[in-house]
Amino acid sequence: GADFALDVHGDERLPWVFAQAADKYPERPATIGAAIDAFEQTMTTVSTDYQTEHKYPHGPGGKPNLASFPNWAQGRFGCAALTLEMPFSDHRGKPDPRGFFPARARRLGMRSISGISAALAALKT
Repeated sequence: GADFALDVHGDERLPWVFAQAADKYPERPATIGAAIDAFEQTMTTVSTDYQTEHKYPHGPGGKPNLASFPNWAQGRFGCAALTLEMPFSDHRGKPDPRGFFPARARRLGMRSISGISAALAALKT
């Protein structure tokens, strides 16, 4: 089993740092939504790179697309699941002449621990 799953990627198209949650569907427990909200709220507090405005569009609703990791993990394990995306080049909202360089990615990873902790705490309430 799993309580929370985070798949970490580099996106070659979108110049933003964001997490894409699994699609919402009627059978999804409210605790999963609360955990995802807690992750996102915490990440916007602890990381100036993280933002919630620019993301992939969600599916049309109904049955989730299981080819997407968050949808598969949520369906398989009944857990809160997200894919964390980082840009390959630079972050449009917070540009840096070095781009999205390795130390910046490591900082984001370290700060993601706070987001994961908040999500797990939300699942226990």
